[in-house]
Parts: sequence; C-alpha cells; structure tokens
Amino acid sequence: MSIFIKENPILLSRIEETKNYLNSISYFSSEENHEKFNIFIKRMSAHIEKVRSNAKIIQDQIKFPENLYNFTENHDELKFLNPELIPYIDLTMENLKKEISPNYVRNINASPSILHHVINSSHHPEFYHPTKDSLKELGVEKINALSMPDFFIAEMICDWKAMSQELNTNIYVWIKTNVGKRWLFSEKQQELIMQYAKLLDNV
Repeated sequence: MSIFIKENPILLSRIEETKNYLNSISYFSSEENHEKFNIFIKRMSAHIEKVRSNAKIIQDQIKFPENLYNFTENHDELKFLNPELIPYIDLTMENLKKEISPNYVRNINASPSILHHVINSSHHPEFYHPTKDSLKELGVEKINALSMPDFFIAEMICDWKAMSQELNTNIYVWIKTNVGKRWLFSEKQQELIMQYAKLLDNV
C-alpha cells in the first residue's frame, strides 16, 4: 500500500469499505477480479494524489474560503460506490490493455456509468446542465455549464491536469478541443479556466 493511501484516512476507509462490499457479493472469488481491483485502487489513488497536489497549488494562490486541497479528499468518491464501482474497475482494466496494446479494442460499454458519474459529480460540467436528468448519452448535445461555480471550475482543472499528467498529454489541447464546443462556458469562466490551468504550468 502506498504512503499516500496510508496518510489519507478518508481514502483508506473508503478502500476498506469497498473491499468489504465486494467481499459480500463474492466478487473476489476469481483471481482475475483480485488483480482488477488492485489495479483500480492503484490508479485511482495515484489520480487522487495528483488532483490533490494540483489543488494545493491553486489553493495557495487563490485562497478559496473553502479549502480546495481539503475538499479534494473526496474527489471521485462515487467511483467507489454503486452503481459506478464495478464498471469503473472493468474500465480501468480495459484502459490498461489499451495502453499496452494501442490496437486493442475495448470490450466494455462504460457509457452509462460515465454518464452517471459526470451528472452527479460537481467537478464535471454535466452536473450543472439544466436538463441533465434527461440526458441519455454524452456527446449528443452541448452541455450548459454556465452555472458552474469558480471553486468547482478549479477542481475540474485539477482533474484535467491530473489526466494530462497520467496520459502525457497537453491540457491546453484538451481545453481548446472541448471548451466552447462540448461544454458551454461564459467568457469569464473561460478566463478562469485558463488562469487556473496556467497556475499548474510548472507541474
């Protein structure tokens, strides 16, 4: 177990609760599921660690009244709960296979779980879409994120930066590709997105 997990009692407790639940449904009856779970925990822990590291940098500069670094202790908590848990365990394994063999075709439909996650997590633009409860799938309509608060825009940027760190991609390419096209943000929000991203340039 990593030092990061040991030093984060909330995450440690969440992992133990998740293991207990999976034990209760005999999920670990196969060795393959043990391996998938361990990979999921390793990757989620690393992701949360990066998000929190990014959050500390932004919090130190912006000084949000509600501490962003402390808040991100609960980042992506829904992925440890039903109905997202097992689909995200499977998706994590499929993504690993894709990284190892770029020609690998993912053998999973994670769209319902991803949709559930983004419309119920405040660091995703879809959470603020006025008709989010009627969304059947992502990518069909532009998402209205005009009501997304600055605080959660900052957490979103921490998340995007963490993903770019993990995938060795450029956050600014992601912003250019998606902001204003996939998601509707105001001019002020777009300025904040760039401001927060630039605070993480040296990460």
